Amino acid sequence: MVAADPQFALGWVAIADAERTRYTRGDAPFPATIAAAQAAIDRALAIDPDLIDALITKSYLLTVQWRAADALGVSRRAIELAPNDARVISTRANVLGYLGRPRDALALRQRAAALDPLAPGPVFSMHVDYMTMGLHDEARDMLERALRMTRSDAGWDESPAARVELAFGKIADSIDIATRAASSTAPRNLQMYEELSLARAWSLLGAHDEADRVLARVDRELPEAPVYLDAWLTVRWARGDIEGARQWIEHQGRHAAQDPWQHAASAQARALAGDTTGALADYALALDAPADRDLVTSTWFPSRFGMAPLANWIALRKTLGLPYAAELDDYERRLDEAVAGGTALPLMYYHRAALAALRDDPAAAERLLAAALDHGWVDPLAFDVDLTWRAYAQEAWLARQRGAQTARIASERARLKQLQSGAGNPSRAQ
Repeated sequence: MVAADPQFALGWVAIADAERTRYTRGDAPFPATIAAAQAAIDRALAIDPDLIDALITKSYLLTVQWRAADALGVSRRAIELAPNDARVISTRANVLGYLGRPRDALALRQRAAALDPLAPGPVFSMHVDYMTMGLHDEARDMLERALRMTRSDAGWDESPAARVELAFGKIADSIDIATRAASSTAPRNLQMYEELSLARAWSLLGAHDEADRVLARVDRELPEAPVYLDAWLTVRWARGDIEGARQWIEHQGRHAAQDPWQHAASAQARALAGDTTGALADYALALDAPADRDLVTSTWFPSRFGMAPLANWIALRKTLGLPYAAELDDYERRLDEAVAGGTALPLMYYHRAALAALRDDPAAAERLLAAALDHGWVDPLAFDVDLTWRAYAQEAWLARQRGAQTARIASERARLKQLQSGAGNPSRAQ
């Protein structure tokens, strides 16, 4: 099409969509397909800056790279031009969901579903909004509703429910669902997220060999979406391989993700290995620029990844006697904005605890860590790899919280044995 008419903008959109689909279906790696798709969509928008199909594709190309902050303007322009187009509304919702505004995203998806009631996509994506809003049962209900709307050969299955369970600390149920679901038929980007969640779940239970086997199944060519880098380092750190993680990110994994995520992860790996000079340099490269800080800190993926690099940077600066007040205020502001946008994952209690610890309020930190566990935040590794807790490593109250996390992990191991024996109820975690 474009060979015959290089000014045919929709032809360039079709090329961009085809390249993006090659990646999501697993037919080609991330770097080449995204670059080709980006070049094609830029050609389309140069021809017609207000072409709706081009704006939609541009938004999805940015979000698949986790660059949702960069997609705000593009998706806003699309909805200005076509406010009643269900595709445009869903695209805008996708962007806001990535940016930690689940309440706004949910409202848009509900509107898109009303405009196109036979489309399962908006219904499926609502489960992420409900999950991010801290509503476990509603998230599972939306997934089940979406599955009922799809054909059996559409490649969708129950596997995303595993990520929901993990977000609420139901590690055993997450593993049970993930290992039973036929996720190999899902689109590659969804399949990768489920595999990486499973690797993280196994590592939380100390099943390091299982975590490694799952990671090895992930078909990737670096750079990859930053969630891969997060999972890889988490699994290594859970093994206690601090130096190995640093070596990997400085050599084989030095292009594991795009910047600024690469620098943020490299900074933590270096800080844990004792290279404070290198860590400070990497944190500055990742977080000094406001636009980069927006990209790093805005993520819905339910792990420490996202806000944690900012907290770690603050903790390192504080330890070294460097100014940190402005960064600490910014951390609190971002947490407040996430809560105002509807984010209520158990993880948020953990971040509030880290904020209290950085503000030298250990009593509030302990209270918030206990609340985090009560609401389903389970991550004993955080006390070893998040720099905030180094200043309190010898404190009795932190030892109590470590003990509570250890006890919860033991109960999850027991729950997994029960499920594997067939004695549990795998259909819906309670």
